[in-house]
Amino acid sequence: MAEQPRRIQVGEATVTIINAGDLRFSLRDELAVPEEEWRPAHADVFATPLVFPSQCFHIAAPGLSLMVDAGRYDVPEGSGFAIPGYVPPPALPEQLAAAGIRPEDVRYVVITHAHWDHFNGVTQAMNGSDAPIMPTFPNARHLLGRADWEDAKMRAEVARPDSMQSRTLGVLHRAGLLEPVEGDRDLGGGVRLVATPGESPGHTAVRVESRGQVVYCVGDLYHHPVEVERPEWMATWADRAATPTSRARLATAALAEDARLLAAHIAGVGRLARTGEGVRWVEAEQHGE
Repeated sequence: MAEQPRRIQVGEATVTIINAGDLRFSLRDELAVPEEEWRPAHADVFATPLVFPSQCFHIAAPGLSLMVDAGRYDVPEGSGFAIPGYVPPPALPEQLAAAGIRPEDVRYVVITHAHWDHFNGVTQAMNGSDAPIMPTFPNARHLLGRADWEDAKMRAEVARPDSMQSRTLGVLHRAGLLEPVEGDRDLGGGVRLVATPGESPGHTAVRVESRGQVVYCVGDLYHHPVEVERPEWMATWADRAATPTSRARLATAALAEDARLLAAHIAGVGRLARTGEGVRWVEAEQHGE
């Protein structure tokens, strides 16, 4: 039996935190920050590669079972993200089973954005590598930002039968289970989509509210707490206008609501705290099982 994943309570809702496996990458390589800017105060996190979880989240709210992202530890060859000798956790279906979560009960899968580690677990070969590829969550509507789905590179990859995109998002699309979405949207049960473009054009966060408590699943709005302190620092591929705007919108709401934050690549649960210059990420008090 796999070790049961961690949970936190949000009023009557329960959020289960699932790590598909750790990745290793360097902020120095991934963020578009000149060395003269990061070295004075942040050499400790920029100078060498760091280990990051690759997390997805299950939300159990009244009348609603929902996944935020669905990853599989299948690191692209040559990406440099793999950790030598690393043994990843059990696969997503096993971790869900350990937590008592049935994939067939999941009503929505929110794919925060169309980067491989956030959606490569939405399908699986049911009985071996040569078996037909089937949706991991067969009864769920899979919600993906329209701008990500309609991106020209995405459509080209989906059209290639042997691509990862075709074997995941393409399978969902052909089965009628993929729904492109735009803007904010209420999913019921206190769960709401919040458009946060920047990391990708269709990047989406998920807000959970119950009994006055709020949690945001922010996807890759932040990869590391240093980006909270310096919201103008971002990945080389991110939109340099949209990213700070989305971060400012989220920060304003999270501070007003005393919300907790869950990020795909930041371990633990955070909150935003005001500083003299702006805001920073702090570890949040845990409320869970």
